[in-house]
Amino acid sequence: MPGSSPDLLDRAIIIPLGRIAPEERKSEQDITTAFLEVRPYIFGAMLDSLSAAMRTTRSVQVEKLPRMADFALFGFAIAEHLGIGEDTFLRYYQSNALLQHREIVSSDPVAHSVLALAKAIGSFEGTPTELHQRCKEYLEEDELKDKSWPKAIHVFSRRLKRVVHNLREMGVEVDFTRKQERIITVKYISNK
Repeated sequence: MPGSSPDLLDRAIIIPLGRIAPEERKSEQDITTAFLEVRPYIFGAMLDSLSAAMRTTRSVQVEKLPRMADFALFGFAIAEHLGIGEDTFLRYYQSNALLQHREIVSSDPVAHSVLALAKAIGSFEGTPTELHQRCKEYLEEDELKDKSWPKAIHVFSRRLKRVVHNLREMGVEVDFTRKQERIITVKYISNK
């Protein structure tokens, strides 16, 4: 599914949307009318925040920059201007990153099965073929029949390499080594 590719989600902000209660639903015309009334104020506030952030971005000091560093620095500056504070912005930003990792792991059968295996047995060391076989034990029958589950071992290994970072953020270390043959080590390190 394109919307859940690891590379795309790693550069996105996920905004969960709840259902609108029946008594709060409005027609598109009502929403448009209400928006047009406040649009100048929203636009003015956006420009004020933008100009303040542009003035202060260079003075923002962050010990450890997250991925999308410039976006984060700009977010820190805007949060300061709005009175939200850098710490609150960082907390929400990190929470969103964890949500991204969970989405990737849950939507990718390779990542999902490796996480389930690691949680169940703690650690695994073996060939890609052995890991592929063990991971199948943690999938439902319909997941195994789905086209997204790789049948070929080299495709399984390549897909696993794509989600190593996401698995690490979910508490699973995956290491690829070559001794006499290719070996993959999976270790559950924490419960995130």
